[in-house]
Amino acid sequence: MIYGKKLNPILLVFFMVWIVAMGGALLDFNSHALRLNNIQSCILPVCFLFFWVLLRFRPQDMKPYWSIVCCLLLWQVALIVKFGSYDFLIGRFYDITFAFVLVRALGLRKMLYYYEVAVAKLSLLGLCLWILVQVIPMLQKALVGFSLPINETGTQVASWGIVGISNSENVGILRNLGFAWEPGRYASFVVLALMFHLYRTRFRLFQANFWPLFLGLFSSLSTTGYMAFMICIWGYYLNARRTTASQILKFLLPVVFFAIFIVFPFMLEKVLEISDTDNFITDNKVSYYGSIGYTYIPQRIEGLFYEALNIFNDPLLGYGDNLYYSYVQSVLFSQMSIRLSNGFLQIIAMLGIPLGLLFYWAIYRSSSCISRMYNIKGNYLIFLVICAVNISYNFFFEPFFVALALYCVFMPQSDKAIIFNQEYEKTSRSRPSVPIQGRHAVS
Repeated sequence: MIYGKKLNPILLVFFMVWIVAMGGALLDFNSHALRLNNIQSCILPVCFLFFWVLLRFRPQDMKPYWSIVCCLLLWQVALIVKFGSYDFLIGRFYDITFAFVLVRALGLRKMLYYYEVAVAKLSLLGLCLWILVQVIPMLQKALVGFSLPINETGTQVASWGIVGISNSENVGILRNLGFAWEPGRYASFVVLALMFHLYRTRFRLFQANFWPLFLGLFSSLSTTGYMAFMICIWGYYLNARRTTASQILKFLLPVVFFAIFIVFPFMLEKVLEISDTDNFITDNKVSYYGSIGYTYIPQRIEGLFYEALNIFNDPLLGYGDNLYYSYVQSVLFSQMSIRLSNGFLQIIAMLGIPLGLLFYWAIYRSSSCISRMYNIKGNYLIFLVICAVNISYNFFFEPFFVALALYCVFMPQSDKAIIFNQEYEKTSRSRPSVPIQGRHAVS
């Protein structure tokens, strides 16, 4: 139930399909670019048209949208002038348009709730398959032959979109990758949905959707997901009610989290591994990878270092959407293909420092607006979760993340009214009442 009405099953299915596309497990089924070269790529434009039908707007309501589009257009034209030739990517305008329609058609609360429910249902399905494969290991080999065509990432052996099977293990346990191509990517979507759930319930634990999300995150055995979950725990500390049960949980949560580091040492080992400069690529590896046509994907810290070099080389406009124009690819590693996936600095390296910092400012402002909408302490919580998951992946050009980042710009009037009324009521309650003195009051 939401706003006194049942969930729209068609809209929920569209959200689930969209989230599967964001997971990126299936071949040629993505959510962040407009590619109409196959049937499955037409699904999301159809979803887009559905949202557009839901949207009722006046021409003057489009001003925020056109301002962002003009800004993006000017940036891409500047890149064409800078590089002489450039791949003009229409998909970026599609992402912004989809984000605008999504925010205006549904509003914040409905958009986040449908996302939460869709991820929770998909996580429940993924948990069922993950448990079956854990209990009956031979089932994995039997199911692989029935898999849909997958992206050959080396992290999955089978996927049916809504669920998949990983080939990655930690501490002898097969990791759960859910609807994504990799457990860490799956954990990133789940931890964001879990934070939305905690916002909606005002950090009351064990409500509907909590367990599928929590267990889905836990079963991913993802360092990225667990680190982002620490922000959820901090949010609980800020917003939990002052009850005996809450005080006990406040004490137990850090103990349990510390125990995870002890029982599952892979987290500490992973942090040390990606921080070790000895694991950075060497000249010999560069020559070898170039000779065999291998695409090198640096780990997080190494990726941060390379993106910092890109920023120093192109501080104003960045290198745009195409990594080919980046300093690291065109100069340092021109003899081989390199793919940087660290989104934390990558967004600044791509957009340039002025637009990149402006984008981060918009994310923080949107995070503040979301906290105010739900009356949550900690305007920075959503901002921190988004930054945390983007250390390992670049989600910033996914339409849903664009909707979150630009919510402060695209916010509908109905949401502004809700925030204003809530803050007015809060101010009225905190204001001390002044007794009215009558005519015969004693002076």
